[in-house]
Amino acid sequence: MSDGPRISVVIALYNAGPYLKEELESILPQLAETDEVLIYDDGSTDGSYELAQKLSRVIPQIRVFQGPHAGVVENFRRGIQKARGRFIFLADQDDLWEPSKVSFVLGTLEWEKGPCCVMHDAVMIDDAKKPTGETVFTWRKIGRGFWHNWWKNSYVGCCMAFNEELKPYLASMPATIPMHDQWIGMMADHYGKMLFIDKKLLKWRRHQDNATTLRHDPPAAMIKKRAVLLFAYIHQIFTQRKEKVS
Repeated sequence: MSDGPRISVVIALYNAGPYLKEELESILPQLAETDEVLIYDDGSTDGSYELAQKLSRVIPQIRVFQGPHAGVVENFRRGIQKARGRFIFLADQDDLWEPSKVSFVLGTLEWEKGPCCVMHDAVMIDDAKKPTGETVFTWRKIGRGFWHNWWKNSYVGCCMAFNEELKPYLASMPATIPMHDQWIGMMADHYGKMLFIDKKLLKWRRHQDNATTLRHDPPAAMIKKRAVLLFAYIHQIFTQRKEKVS
């Protein structure tokens, strides 16, 4: 890893509209020339993919890929596996990083041994970048443990970063699970450490096109998602145990 990037930023792209360029302008100044930004497009129809390609031709850190058109979970899984960095940051396509985000997160991550993921707080803003009065930590009621996060997901991907030691446990992330961040947090909590940083290092933009909705699913859909997640989690744990024994 010494000759590769230290930091990889993974962005799942889908119809980013006017947001992508502004987000990248908040991310790139915090990266070294040898770091990378991986943008996986999942079938944008608004010119976002073409914009990402155009930016990649003038900004060496940016690498653009066409995703599998299979949704946000599979798009992030592929991006994570493609990442070459020692530390992997996840990013939505429309949020704004605070200038101290990378240095503050690395100040925690680089001291940890073994699989580790950190999640920081964020200010929630509307489409006009006006604070809504809420933060991620107060809205999500964060906490560790499988049952807590199986019932109500604490994790928000754009506020998360992890080290390369966690990657092997994310390689088989099922495309059927509700959200990638929920799975990543659970894997970190089970196989290593899941740490929370009580510092607002992001402006989290909320609008109607977000993949993470502020509305609850109907009861039947909620029950189905939790059943799928529980089955996938049990399958993952027992598969990993079997591989270690053999």
